[in-house]
Amino acid sequence: MVIQNNGERLIKEMLKKDNHGQTLPAHLPEKQVMGLPQKPGVYYFHDQKDKVLYVGKAKNLKKRVISHFTGLDISKKRQELLRTVYRISYVECPTEFIASLFESVEIKRLWPIHNKSQKRFEQVWGIYQFEDNRGYIRLGIDKKRKHLQPIACFALLADAHRMLWKLVKMHDLHPALCFLDLTAQHIWPDVQEYNQRVLAALQWVAEQKETFVIRDQSAYVLVENGVFYGMGTASTDIGVHELEALKEQLTMYPENEVIRSMIRNYTERYPSKVIRIA
Repeated sequence: MVIQNNGERLIKEMLKKDNHGQTLPAHLPEKQVMGLPQKPGVYYFHDQKDKVLYVGKAKNLKKRVISHFTGLDISKKRQELLRTVYRISYVECPTEFIASLFESVEIKRLWPIHNKSQKRFEQVWGIYQFEDNRGYIRLGIDKKRKHLQPIACFALLADAHRMLWKLVKMHDLHPALCFLDLTAQHIWPDVQEYNQRVLAALQWVAEQKETFVIRDQSAYVLVENGVFYGMGTASTDIGVHELEALKEQLTMYPENEVIRSMIRNYTERYPSKVIRIA
């Protein structure tokens, strides 16, 4: 009836009103949403028993959380989330990038029921070294083991094969001694001379594992020897080359493939914020 009586303008004005109370979940106090800071961070939706249902990251915590309760999405999944949210908590982060990294850490830690992305099992592959009964230092690819440290890790098996073939070609390694050639072999290289080539290859791999800091004002993300170490804020009077002093002010977090990808993309996009440490 309103539309038929030229009420479109009235409808638009009503939709623009800054009153979110009508769209909030029934069990969620409005003051929790209105009290959220307009800063970067990670937010958590809790159920009646305080279990975390969903983890998200935001450039603006208040604006992002309110966006969950607006719009016309009437899907069963969304309605279930709105019905079961009783509380919101949050952690402020110094930058949006750090919020993105911390979100990934928390999704892996809490495994919330309403988060779908980043909850798949990550099969990681590694290049390992060992000495066989003839004295040869062998290189081979295998699934990443919990208590064995590979010389390099890869999310894709194809990437591990590409790297191993690169080492074979660069350092004149024997494909059969790297499990890349399974045909019968009749001539083998000298053990000591061959092992020196393998050691040279291992040294080259180690040199590729850079230590660097991503710095955005007082916010720091540290990658040490090619592995994500941690992040946080630190005193601006600490030089990034004072590595041990910097590490004392950062919080360590476990690495995962999503974090490795985000750091790789960020360093390519913002090279001016990357400080490499020799």
